Amino acid sequence: MHERIFISYHRQDSDIKDELVELLEENNYYVRSIDEDHIFDGRKHQEIAQICIDEIEDCDITICIIGKETYSRSHVDHEIKATLRGGFDERKGLIAVMLEERGDSKNNTDLDTFPNRIQDNISDEFDYVVLEQWASIRDRIVDAIDEAESRRSENINVKNNRGLMELRQGRYYSQPFN
Repeated sequence: MHERIFISYHRQDSDIKDELVELLEENNYYVRSIDEDHIFDGRKHQEIAQICIDEIEDCDITICIIGKETYSRSHVDHEIKATLRGGFDERKGLIAVMLEERGDSKNNTDLDTFPNRIQDNISDEFDYVVLEQWASIRDRIVDAIDEAESRRSENINVKNNRGLMELRQGRYYSQPFN
């Protein structure tokens, strides 16, 4: 059976997420994500975060799409924390896919514009995250997932002790993204 994949993304990158879903489904992976047109109007932000976390718990691997603004999104932080939770036999694999719009690359990465939990886990001490470029993901997706699954089952240390980014207060109402 193929791995079950959750896609974490900033809705500004919805078109890329849609392409990634298509690629994963072509390769017979079970894919979960929260679509940008999902109706959340009137729900509390914490309730929405819990919906995402519940989806992650049913998956083996999380793929986080890293665009220009992803690092500042609190829901992405909550999703990555849920991905890294637990021991080596419980946590999920994690792949970070860098978008070209960022202006950096795997060999010259601007870690300051990565979600903090991903920054923490792509160092020499905590080498858990599989890092990929969007431009090459079509050719690398199966290998990246295999690598994430391998790291997931190994006893590799992860750093997941940061406090959570604070979710917005109140209720969610659809707004255009900027």
